[in-house]
Amino acid sequence: MNALNLGDIVNEIAYQLRPYEVVPGATDRATDRIVDELSDFLRTRPVFEILEHSPGWLSARLAKKRKLKDTLNTLGKVREHLYGKPYADALARCRDILSEIQIDRLRVKPAVKVIGEFWAQLTEGDGNFNMFSFLEAEGAHVLVDSVGNWVMYLMHQAKAVATEKRRLDVPHPHAAWWEIKKRLLNELSFQKKRIPLALGERIWA
Repeated sequence: MNALNLGDIVNEIAYQLRPYEVVPGATDRATDRIVDELSDFLRTRPVFEILEHSPGWLSARLAKKRKLKDTLNTLGKVREHLYGKPYADALARCRDILSEIQIDRLRVKPAVKVIGEFWAQLTEGDGNFNMFSFLEAEGAHVLVDSVGNWVMYLMHQAKAVATEKRRLDVPHPHAAWWEIKKRLLNELSFQKKRIPLALGERIWA
């Protein structure tokens, strides 16, 4: 997931800069350096462990309570992924590499957005007949979509489908208005599907 999100960011930035670069190929060379930097970071980054970040007296107690330790460890890893300093530092190094590219924003470029099915809008190369590189060669500023947006779309679609089938995929689809217990069980069944999708959408965003 980290590689996918970082790849989305690097790809989008490259398409924002390349049409306006003063020195041809400068963006691609910088992107290669960034990919190496981020690949190395993902391989060697420090992995969060709660026992290493808590005082000795607390570590000793947590070590005996595996469920609590695992829960706190997972929450710590989520926080590290979203707000951790190692990621911010790695991205700051990438920003410095990008700042070396000379850009001329005064060039007028038509903005072109490729839409459609997965292979047309999210792949580069033979999968979409080299459409992006062709458009750039013709002088366009290509607005690329991200894999992350596609994942968000799939989660939103699953949530919408669950909402549409709210009265069908439940234990008691024909519960009358006075059968409160059955209606509550139906609502619980629906929320068990909706809440994980809504939470996943929020975390991904």
